[in-house]
Amino acid sequence: MTKYWKLRLLNPKLWNRKNLWLSAVAMLVVWSPELSQACSVCSAGREDENRLAFILTTAFLTFLPLSMIGGFVWYLRRRYLQLELELELELELELELEAAAERSAPVMAAGAAR
Repeated sequence: MTKYWKLRLLNPKLWNRKNLWLSAVAMLVVWSPELSQACSVCSAGREDENRLAFILTTAFLTFLPLSMIGGFVWYLRRRYLQLELELELELELELELEAAAERSAPVMAAGAAR
């Protein structure tokens, strides 16, 4: 505990009725989870619907990030394959155009010689 907080806790001006009352209520809430109904991990005394909802929500929140990552990887793979196919088709078209140009070059040269 720092010196500041020690001096603050020992200051009699801060210990008025309001602060004492708030401190007592805070301690009561912290020390008695049955009164505040703040037990976040146990399911004793709860209905089956609440227990099932808790389990389903836990499962949903567990699998949601995994499915999002899986969907992103699937999208990247699909996009990569699509771009690869487009590049392959583009190269095939260039090769066909070059081959067609080579085949028509002698015909053009013969026509120009006439």
